[in-house]
Amino acid sequence: MTYDESIILTAENWQQLSPGEKLEALQAIEDRMALESDRLSCPVESRPLYADGNSVTLGLYDPATGRICINSSQLEPGSRYGDDPRMMVETCLHEGRHAYQDQAVKGIADHSDKAQVESWRENFKDYITFEENPRAYYSQPVEADARAFAHARYEMMNEERTQLREQSVSYGIGT
Repeated sequence: MTYDESIILTAENWQQLSPGEKLEALQAIEDRMALESDRLSCPVESRPLYADGNSVTLGLYDPATGRICINSSQLEPGSRYGDDPRMMVETCLHEGRHAYQDQAVKGIADHSDKAQVESWRENFKDYITFEENPRAYYSQPVEADARAFAHARYEMMNEERTQLREQSVSYGIGT
């Protein structure tokens, strides 16, 4: 699946995709984000992650394996967040940004703001989980940066979708 196909499918047909097709779309998005940020792409896989009645871990980046994990339960129809393509795509973007941060700290990816890389390095050393302190978790540098990146990049994807749709109409595709 191409990136262009994936951004259309995630907006228009997400609920009809199988869990495997959803992962394939997310992988195409991750591959494009890695290319854009000149970093190594991460495999996107599903696995059971924390979920209870009040909270759900949607995804995580595992620096030990270099993988992005998406909560398998949230790829199923009717799940708490799985029917919301924006939530799932932003999760993938967010976790991919953590991959970028990790690679920048390790010197694999280049990030021009060296002070920010040092901030990320210190944050990773003293990382606070949501379970430890929800407020501190949200305000730490790596989380704030990943949230901002995911939101902004998703908005750019919306613009890209609009352009793709306009191109399809102008070429008589889908009419």
